[in-house]
Amino acid sequence: MDMRNLRFQCEHELKAKLFRLRHAYMVERDNGVLARLLLASFTSIVHILRNALRVKGKTTPYLKRDALPVIAGEFAIDLPLWENILAVREKHLCLKADTALTFAAFIRDLEKVVASVDKW
Repeated sequence: MDMRNLRFQCEHELKAKLFRLRHAYMVERDNGVLARLLLASFTSIVHILRNALRVKGKTTPYLKRDALPVIAGEFAIDLPLWENILAVREKHLCLKADTALTFAAFIRDLEKVVASVDKW
């Protein structure tokens, strides 16, 4: 696959995810809905970020828990936040009552990622 096209596709998909998450954060007040959206988006976002790193010539481990440190190192995201979301996704933890704060922090990290990919 042409890396330029892959970069464009990753950028497009990340921006679409970010738009959807921002919109939900602004209009949705139900923590359960926010939690479900966050968890549903998480896996695909990690997959997109693995491919974004391929554009940079980097390889990432297949397992999400192993890929997150590589992703965090490249994009300067909050690794403990992402690891916590992964643990919730894998049913090792429950989201705390501050779901909206976690959601907002995830959006901020995703904004950093999009800005970074946008500059490539």
